[in-house]
Amino acid sequence: MDKKKRLITMVVTLLVLTIGVTFAYFMARTGEGKQAGTTITTGTVDDLKFNVSKENLSLNINQFNFVSGSGNITDTVTATASLKANSTKNTATYNYYVYFQIESNDYVYTTTDKKPEIVLSITGPNGEITNVDGLKYVSATNADGTVVKGFDITESKPSVVKIANAYEISSSSSTNYTNQEWTFTVTFINLDTNQAGNQNKNLTSKVLIQQEEIKTTLAEYIISQYTGTQGENGIYYHDSNLTNGAGDNSYRYAGASEYTRRKWYLLS
Repeated sequence: MDKKKRLITMVVTLLVLTIGVTFAYFMARTGEGKQAGTTITTGTVDDLKFNVSKENLSLNINQFNFVSGSGNITDTVTATASLKANSTKNTATYNYYVYFQIESNDYVYTTTDKKPEIVLSITGPNGEITNVDGLKYVSATNADGTVVKGFDITESKPSVVKIANAYEISSSSSTNYTNQEWTFTVTFINLDTNQAGNQNKNLTSKVLIQQEEIKTTLAEYIISQYTGTQGENGIYYHDSNLTNGAGDNSYRYAGASEYTRRKWYLLS
């Protein structure tokens, strides 16, 4: 009987010891996991963010907001890139892209010499932007002599224009943001001529600021090369005004040489 009691006592003791060891093992694993999780805090990652002051830039000219002798009509939007470094290194550097997107544009030149009537002015972190691929920089003078400088987009068609390519932003603070601002202003120029042809016309556009680059398609690139003058660089816009045109608002490259025939085949 004593042997049975001692045997039962040993089994119970061994069982308690086994359970105790197993429980301690799982407690240790849980503790390690929790400790690993607490090493990640909000201050250990960089904070890069973008903001645009409003969704669209737009111009609508009508009999109520535009009369002879009145000033120019404008609309403005500001895009901002903000960067705060992590608290571990206190330094961070990133790149981003800025685009101007024309969603729709009904405006036309109303003068025979094609004076600019819609001008896009851009100011970046380092001052005025005067060079953008695909856009022509101009100085436009309105009826009262005021000069507006920027890019002539009077007859620009829907497109996405790259303004900043992999632009760099750096921060050496984990408490304060470094901010970079891009201001876009579209202006309808009040000329001293009859501009009735642009009454009730609309322009709608937006500014895009982001880390990802927008890849331009071949069709978009060809459209961006159209200067507004038919055939000036071999590109024709087949709208209703083009003599013997297709009238389907397409853009086509045309030429007489063997080289351009091969090129046309590649683009078609």
